[in-house]
Amino acid sequence: MNRIEMRQQIRDLLAWDTSETNKKDVDALNRSIRQGYDLAVQECPEAFFPATMRMRVPASVAAGAATIATTVDPWVMTFTGLTPKTDGTWDGVYSIEIQKDSRVLRFQCREFFSTTSGAITYYHVTLDRPWPLGSGTGLGFTLVAQYAWMPTYWGRLQSAVRFGSMGGPLILRNYSHAALLGQTRNLNYSLSGPPTELRMEKTYQQPAPNVAPDGDVDDGTWTDFEPVGTFTYCFTYCWGYRDPLDKSPGGNFIPLFESSASPVSTALTVPDFTKVVNLKLPDVDFEMGFHTTGTLRSTHSGVYKRIYRARSAVGIGTNNSIEAPAVYQFLADVGGEDTSYVDDGTVTPDYTIRLPESHSYAGWTMWPTPSETTELDLNVLCRPPALDNDYDAFMLSPEYSTSVALLCASWLAKGRDADDAKAQSLLQEARVSIARLRADQANPTGSVTRLGFDRSAPFQPLRAREGRP
Repeated sequence: MNRIEMRQQIRDLLAWDTSETNKKDVDALNRSIRQGYDLAVQECPEAFFPATMRMRVPASVAAGAATIATTVDPWVMTFTGLTPKTDGTWDGVYSIEIQKDSRVLRFQCREFFSTTSGAITYYHVTLDRPWPLGSGTGLGFTLVAQYAWMPTYWGRLQSAVRFGSMGGPLILRNYSHAALLGQTRNLNYSLSGPPTELRMEKTYQQPAPNVAPDGDVDDGTWTDFEPVGTFTYCFTYCWGYRDPLDKSPGGNFIPLFESSASPVSTALTVPDFTKVVNLKLPDVDFEMGFHTTGTLRSTHSGVYKRIYRARSAVGIGTNNSIEAPAVYQFLADVGGEDTSYVDDGTVTPDYTIRLPESHSYAGWTMWPTPSETTELDLNVLCRPPALDNDYDAFMLSPEYSTSVALLCASWLAKGRDADDAKAQSLLQEARVSIARLRADQANPTGSVTRLGFDRSAPFQPLRAREGRP
């Protein structure tokens, strides 16, 4: 069932005489579908298909002979004897424990980056807050990857299995219980090795942009790789990347943390190959204090902007046999300090990455702290993605479609018609439908006759035993 069919089913339930050409009513129905989807997640999560998500978390890094030192910039430390990854896959993943004057200070690592002086390359890390204890060199440290960060639209974690030669199931445990048992990372007692437990400990939400990208159609050369057309744009703020092995099917990195989306730009039409789209974007690094000239931390906040584009019309071009679904797909990543982006047809959006409904992320503590890169297979019941297009299909078991339609109609009866009695009636009917489906699924073979088993009695067909002809 797609969104058009669901709209008609809701109309039938409400005896609502309106057509598909009435945009205002269609928008109201689409909002009811969105709300009904959310109600369905609460009322019958089993209606949605489980998914097995793969996640790789890097190993913690003990300093060994490597050391770290302060710099003239209190937000930046410099490594000696360590070559960190500077492709974004360590950003946000690691916290760092630094030893100085019999104290251990803990920071979140914002961004790992390098600078070059002559033939020498120096490796640095920006911290989430300034270093407070004055200068220091030759300091010991440990980089700790303690959390498996899961987006909260992974509604229910059903099981977790560690993949590999040392693989096996992980126990899902309450964090408070683990803390009472002393099974948490601290300075008095810590254990490293292949993790055997997961506990949800904390959440994080990436702050979101508050302004729409400002776009203009200007003179330029549109590359005849993708056709011109009509576009709208939005963007998110992101921090860090997931492991390279967890890239999208289109070959692009997946953010570790991603905010909700900015407001949408106005529609911009590129008429021919002599025009391009110029987008103007905010300098989020400056807003965070990471784009100050002369500082080592400048442009290294770890935050970048991810641009999404929706196409609503296809114009001239060599490859113009493409869809225009008005769905936001990933276009490009630009630095936090970058204030412009030119869309000239060179980059084709990643068909496999739609604008996500990002809310927050749950940090699941791994115990023991992983001493090697850990690959997890996580079986989760996900909140289904929003239906962005009329021909998107519902991601749920087909037998639950009527129940979801009842939930959508219930929300619309309450919100549009202010008819509480009808809304309650539809909600109750949905719950009865869900309960009936649950009963059928709990016993898929039908009724079971509970008769004793007497080995000495001669065999009789079931009908004869029950006294039926």
